[in-house]
Amino acid sequence: MKGLIFLGVLVAALLVVALNPHLAADQIVNWVKQNPKYASAPELLFDTGRVCQFLTDGDTAIEVYNDLYQQYPTEDALCAEAMYHCGEIKADSGYIKVFRMQALPYLQIILDQYSDQPEWVAKAQALMNEVNGK
Repeated sequence: MKGLIFLGVLVAALLVVALNPHLAADQIVNWVKQNPKYASAPELLFDTGRVCQFLTDGDTAIEVYNDLYQQYPTEDALCAEAMYHCGEIKADSGYIKVFRMQALPYLQIILDQYSDQPEWVAKAQALMNEVNGK
């Protein structure tokens, strides 16, 4: 009986997180802000952003990716990928060009600041061309 109760609580908690990823993301972002020297903090933020994006909470994912970029801008590989995913979320947010154009500032960050990441520069340039209709 105790096992069934525990399983029910676990399933309920997973549903809450799956339906409201911003709740878990807020807790992780706050923890990272309190523990900025933690060696895996940048990866933790990046992974949190990916989970939010996977759970189709693009706005929360963008917030988490921006926190990563602001707190750890020298983490080139993670920040370049995070900014690309921000651009990707905005580019996929609709068919109206005005909304898709919101992807450009994120992609421009990759081109300007992370030129040492050729994979993400190429992807950013390709997505930028797609958004601009080239």
